[in-house]
Amino acid sequence: MKKVLAILLAVALIATLSISAVITASAGNDPTLVVSTETATKGATKDITISMVNNPGVASLKLSLTFPSDLTLNSVAYNAGLGGQSQAPAKLTSPVTLNWFNGGANTNGDMVYATLNFTVSNEATEGDKAIEISYKQDNVYNIDEEDVVFGITNGKITVVGCLHEHTTQVPAVPSTCKTKGHGAYTKCDDCGAIIEGSDAELDLADHTPGAATKENVVDATCAVAGSYTEVIKCTVCGETISSETKEIKATGNHTAGDWKSDSGAHWKECTVCKQVIGESESHDFEEKILEEATTEKEGKKANVCKVCGYVDEESIVTIPKLVSYDVEQTAGKTEENEAVYDADDAKAVAFTAKFAKDKLTAVKVNGQVVDPANYDVAADDQGNAVVTFKEDYLKTLGNGDYTVAITTDDGVAQTTLTVKNNAAAATTDTANGGSPVTGDNNIALLIALLLAVMAVSVGAGFVYRRRKEND
Repeated sequence: MKKVLAILLAVALIATLSISAVITASAGNDPTLVVSTETATKGATKDITISMVNNPGVASLKLSLTFPSDLTLNSVAYNAGLGGQSQAPAKLTSPVTLNWFNGGANTNGDMVYATLNFTVSNEATEGDKAIEISYKQDNVYNIDEEDVVFGITNGKITVVGCLHEHTTQVPAVPSTCKTKGHGAYTKCDDCGAIIEGSDAELDLADHTPGAATKENVVDATCAVAGSYTEVIKCTVCGETISSETKEIKATGNHTAGDWKSDSGAHWKECTVCKQVIGESESHDFEEKILEEATTEKEGKKANVCKVCGYVDEESIVTIPKLVSYDVEQTAGKTEENEAVYDADDAKAVAFTAKFAKDKLTAVKVNGQVVDPANYDVAADDQGNAVVTFKEDYLKTLGNGDYTVAITTDDGVAQTTLTVKNNAAAATTDTANGGSPVTGDNNIALLIALLLAVMAVSVGAGFVYRRRKEND
């Protein structure tokens, strides 16, 4: 009899230990009852669920629920999807009995068993408030009244001072040499707590040197050295990092200014030290018109140095006023006796100047000398000069009025020519101050370009020779 009792006690102890091990087992692929975990502030209301995970099929589930006094259980709601019958707890103070039974069939699969609604006490301390369940072996079974073993994962409500539901992400601010920065962090808008990261100040950064600049510059001359202060400043705060005085070597080269001259010679001086560069040279005079004579006033001419432009005052002579010769259009004129070239009619245009043909020296249009290839010269019955413009030339003139001057050594026959309906004319608006085509422009441009290149070459050689002499 004693042996039988010993065996029964051993079996009971093993069974108790087995149940205890099952209750504390964690959920894996095994059937498990899981109590959810939530976070709440004091005075808040939270729902906690009890769920069946890896449920093999169960028809009865009677649990004992315990929780601390910091929590108040407001209600228990069983999942309607369980089927069968559920029993409301006789009381809502810990411990609470949760009882459900289905006499018709097993309830299979993962689902919520019951939802518990709790209120956290206003006097609750911060920290974890354990919500735990347990069951007796014969209170969990299937439709065949076979015990079903569930592991248990208990839950909790963690009481905190703030849920940090409203936060601001503060980006990192790097330090400069002037201000301290900080790393990135997350701050709660409700309580001001730093949830993640840190707002601690970082050390100041080193200065950031900028490009060297020159200050207090004293330019060097051809004979005297100059100086400047080389300064490097921080590009962030502007503080001077370094300052060093450096010398600018004397140039050693004179800087030539404009021509200086007197009645006998011309020369150039250094604009810095005023020393004469090279040797003075005698003038190379040529006669040049200073002021053109017109029919209204006298002109002037004198000997002018080709190099420096010095005017020999003693050589200035007066050019008499030009004689104003009569002129008339003898071909192409209109009924109103106007000088007109109408491109639609394309009639020849001719002018008769009231002076002998042999006296003609040039023909000008708007002050520009016309290439003789663009007109013919003949004499009328009285020997007067008759100038006839060629149509190819007239076609180059834009619409508008032109001043035509047929000149001699002592005078001018001047009139006006109007051009109209000349759609094929050059784009130059000669009626508004432009210049008409007076010859082969392409050839003239090429010649001018060649002369410019020659002038630059000669000038460069002259400067180089002078520098070599000064050295």
